[in-house]
Amino acid sequence: MMKLSMFALGAALTLQVASSGALAQAALQDTKQPSKPATPAPAAAAQPEMEDMMKAVMEAGTPGKEHKLLDPMAGKWTVKAAFWMDPGAPPMEMDAKATNEWIMGGRFLKMSYAGEFMGAPFEGMGLTGFNNISGQFETLWLDNMGTGIMTGFGSVSTDGKTFTFHSEYDDPMSGSRKKTREVIVIDSKDQHTMMSYEILPDGAEQKTMKLVYTRAKD
Repeated sequence: MMKLSMFALGAALTLQVASSGALAQAALQDTKQPSKPATPAPAAAAQPEMEDMMKAVMEAGTPGKEHKLLDPMAGKWTVKAAFWMDPGAPPMEMDAKATNEWIMGGRFLKMSYAGEFMGAPFEGMGLTGFNNISGQFETLWLDNMGTGIMTGFGSVSTDGKTFTFHSEYDDPMSGSRKKTREVIVIDSKDQHTMMSYEILPDGAEQKTMKLVYTRAKD
């Protein structure tokens, strides 16, 4: 059975409560004054509120210009990846493939990533979208090397070419919550670059990852 979204579920529950309240009030009036017809005023008064609520729900769930800004990242990509385990040492370099596709009617960009990490098969999945209510971009990431979900919130530059996300995840070594900053730059219609920096306890940043996405040729 298909599940309602949280927005749609909230709207349905509100409508049900409003309608039930109007019917209950009308029934009470009938009990007190059986000789008079029920007054339709409560239901009529509730109608504008229901319409405003449904309008707000529709606006919150409609993709907008911010979603379009993510569109340059949609498609199939070859990835050149570099990882810094030690900032003073050369990075580990490897190749990967990624596919980014719109889901849920253009509301979320889903990434499927496949490659290797330290000689082992690596696969990951991410979701990125824009929350019309909070006015922020939101992202999450999960992969086959962990059981946690990395979550983040972000913004975009005025020219729509640079996205900055601040994310958090549980570090397997220390067991503590760690923070990162990711910057995605749209270099061209056929390339974008992602840089990741770990935020240290003193607020300093340490470069940890660079991913260069080049549009795959069919």
